[in-house]
Amino acid sequence: MTQQRRIFVPMVVAVLASLLAAPLLSAKKEPEIRKVKGLVIDAQDNPIAGAIVYLKNLKTQRTLSKTTGDDGSFLFSDLDKKTDYEIHAEYKGAASPTRTLTQFDSRLTIMLNLK
Repeated sequence: MTQQRRIFVPMVVAVLASLLAAPLLSAKKEPEIRKVKGLVIDAQDNPIAGAIVYLKNLKTQRTLSKTTGDDGSFLFSDLDKKTDYEIHAEYKGAASPTRTLTQFDSRLTIMLNLK
């Protein structure tokens, strides 16, 4: 019985320690996703409805596109935090400058306007 006790007590302590440590470990984890949102605006800062916003994943070379709403807004969500992206807007033959969203930017929500 003494030998069983020597094995049982450390096992119980190990299980209790892992149960107590699990919430602490999960609380420190940061989300691995982020989003980018903003407006497409003209030279006079008026929102442009119907502009196409292109977001290119520089790791996979995959490009996503969104059409701006009536208020000129766009949103890309569920983006990998550890990936760089390029973003630009196009409307009636005109294009905004291309901007780079780097993985070194720690913000989870990136706000930007494309002109």
